[in-house]
Amino acid sequence: MKQTVKMLNNFFAEFYGGKLSFLRAVYYAGQAKFGVFDIYKNINWSKISRLVFVCKGNICRSAYAQYKSISLGGSAASAGLAADGKPADATAQRVANQRQVNLQNHHSQSIQEITISSGDLLIAFEPIHAEYLSALVHDRTDVQVTLVGLWGIRPFWVYMHDPYGMSDAYFNNCFKRIDKSINYILNQLSINSSMAIING
Repeated sequence: MKQTVKMLNNFFAEFYGGKLSFLRAVYYAGQAKFGVFDIYKNINWSKISRLVFVCKGNICRSAYAQYKSISLGGSAASAGLAADGKPADATAQRVANQRQVNLQNHHSQSIQEITISSGDLLIAFEPIHAEYLSALVHDRTDVQVTLVGLWGIRPFWVYMHDPYGMSDAYFNNCFKRIDKSINYILNQLSINSSMAIING
């Protein structure tokens, strides 16, 4: 029995960041089924010129997403809702390096420190962060907000738990999901760019 419990705990920790984060993911997935987050899927890809990834501290998820996007030729930036200038987390750097993404020169910055420009797509990792960003740009029609886990992941991953302090295995799974979303988003931008050239 103890061995089974240990195996289950390890499974939740490796793939979801723990049992509590698994329950949060299930809860938000249920909300998504009822269309709660459909507003974040209504994206006008032709209006996007830059991806801005936003998490809490800007030292793990959003930092990785920024540099991964740049490595694939995308225009990207990142910020945190509670960032304070720290470098990327050591585990994030190590796991990112294994995935050919270099975070060595990254230093976190708060969302208040960056200039939100016309054509930005603000990309959150958790619904509560998306709500904050939506309120921040509520009076702007030239900036859009979405959730990273809505794109390219099956099933969708509305809530992507913060890997800070977690194992390398969870970091890797988290980054793997981010990669899938980025590939999908960049592909959508590429398709729309090609269509614009053809129609132009």
